[in-house]
Amino acid sequence: MGYSSTSKPCCLLSKILWAVLILQLAAGVKSFSLGDLFGSDEDQQTGNVTSVDEYGSFMVKTMQALRYLEIAPEQAGLGSNEISVPYGNSSYALVRRDGLNSLYVAFQDNELGNDTENWATNTQQVPFLHDFVYTAEAPAAVVSTFSQLKRILWVTCTGKGPSGGLAVLCGLAAALHFPRTSVDVITFATPWQGFNPQLAWSFDRLISLYYFWPFDPAQTLALPANTTGLLGGELNREVKQVANGLKEQITAEEVLKSAVTIPNLPASLPEGATELEESNVQFPEGDYDTLVQACYDSFANQTYGGTPTCFAGSPKINNLTSWAPAPSLPPPGQLPPESSCPPIICRTLPYLDMSCTAFMFDNNATSTMAPPSLGGLPFLEVQDQTTSGDAIVAWNDTSKEAIFLFKFTEESRDWAANTLAYKTDNFRYLLDEDFPAAAEITAASEDPQVHAGFFFQFQSLLDEGDETKLNLTTALNQLNGGQTPLFIAVSGFSLGGALSELAAVWASYKWPRAHILVATQGAPKVGNEDFVTLYKATAGVAWRFQFNLDEVPAIPPLAGYRTTREPIWITREGTDGPFYVLLEPRPEMDLGITTWYDHWCEALYIPVLRDALAVAVPNWVYAAPAAERD
Repeated sequence: MGYSSTSKPCCLLSKILWAVLILQLAAGVKSFSLGDLFGSDEDQQTGNVTSVDEYGSFMVKTMQALRYLEIAPEQAGLGSNEISVPYGNSSYALVRRDGLNSLYVAFQDNELGNDTENWATNTQQVPFLHDFVYTAEAPAAVVSTFSQLKRILWVTCTGKGPSGGLAVLCGLAAALHFPRTSVDVITFATPWQGFNPQLAWSFDRLISLYYFWPFDPAQTLALPANTTGLLGGELNREVKQVANGLKEQITAEEVLKSAVTIPNLPASLPEGATELEESNVQFPEGDYDTLVQACYDSFANQTYGGTPTCFAGSPKINNLTSWAPAPSLPPPGQLPPESSCPPIICRTLPYLDMSCTAFMFDNNATSTMAPPSLGGLPFLEVQDQTTSGDAIVAWNDTSKEAIFLFKFTEESRDWAANTLAYKTDNFRYLLDEDFPAAAEITAASEDPQVHAGFFFQFQSLLDEGDETKLNLTTALNQLNGGQTPLFIAVSGFSLGGALSELAAVWASYKWPRAHILVATQGAPKVGNEDFVTLYKATAGVAWRFQFNLDEVPAIPPLAGYRTTREPIWITREGTDGPFYVLLEPRPEMDLGITTWYDHWCEALYIPVLRDALAVAVPNWVYAAPAAERD
């Protein structure tokens, strides 16, 4: 995958390593390793939280982008933490180690210039996307320039004007080359002309968090001459001036919503797609209870990681028609290649496994051994008897990663009996109360509302009223001694998936500098369109997996509920067809076609994802036009 081995330009990674080596030798260091680039555990203690953090995650992350975007290379002066990598005649990429295992890559391309009107006169295919969506195109000048940079490490990519186009390609390249990595992209005043619908679709599928800010910070913000202090230890006059100016830009009408909307994106399903009809579904023979018991029996005497034989009880779709992936034997380069670490799956599967299987073992607050899927990580369980809220909090001290796992619903009747499906704005009030400095920015999402039942259960896991009872925060503090996490993973199955999305937004305010990954399976819808805006602006995207005809992702079947991102559909065609991990939502269908049998993470979701060697791009994507937007 990636560029041809015959490419002549030197790769960016090699330049970075040589630059670090030179800096280390200049300082009298006699040896060098990759660990020097990423730093030891002692180097990564986060120190005191600055007052800027109180504004919330999308302010903090945008200020980080500004810090590196507007700095001149000769002003850096940050030693081995920062390298300015020149390319072309007068351009450079500033690469900054920004915490454990993460890099910031900021582009200042003086040859592309600032002509945002005519920069996309010519477009061409993007080489490194050829094995993902081979018809994806971008402005030819941006593709040509980016080809000089080649591979990039862990990343937030940022740029302004046409240089923001390099940041877009930077994010896509990083997501494909490093499939275990979450990637953020932040651009300023960058037009989307020249990026075709296929590239927009690829961006939507691969990038974790993005902001397309419409303003040029150099023209709209009172930036200091040296921006290295933008996220310093105190909120001094210069930093406060920039923060207030940025807040004014972000809270302007419709700015936040447009910043988390990808232009030129195709529709989520092919043109002319119809509902999945009952006549196109082959339902299993035998009664439901017998099929369930047969699946349970296949678990007998299996060790962790074994594959049960449970697919007989899952309905089969006779003909996927327009929803199918590309033909099995297309011309070279039309299908993502098989891999032991396929994009998206490799990034999310460990956490999906944890949130499915960790609750099936004898877990309690005094346990000394973690379930197998937690890999020996220390953990605590947080429970609330009133709401039946249940979560596992784990800590990975090596990566400074907090893991929040939320328990699933036990019985289908729990959903039917749930009378709290009305939407409430109490979640926004909780955020405003706990994070008052960010209230005005939160309001830029307008009126986020969420499912009341989900909210009250999540709120119960934050309860600080009883000092003898663990909550999500105190549990994490007990595990890590009060360290600030650099990475946060949130995952859940079924009801746990809904709570995961609320937890991710809350965590982005609580620890605004952390990278957040959210992976759910069989999760219901959580909130309205404005909640989706708030979610995308704070937590980024949720990797939402749906298995076949699982009924839970279709509920609540009420007006006004939206998914936070387009789901990923795990399904197959016919009785003996292979399972596809399709990067598209499933088609509309009558709720009566769905089944509770497919709502089974340890028997269906996890075994298929463990065996998957590739994600599947639907055939219709390669030539899809941009969707009409309101």
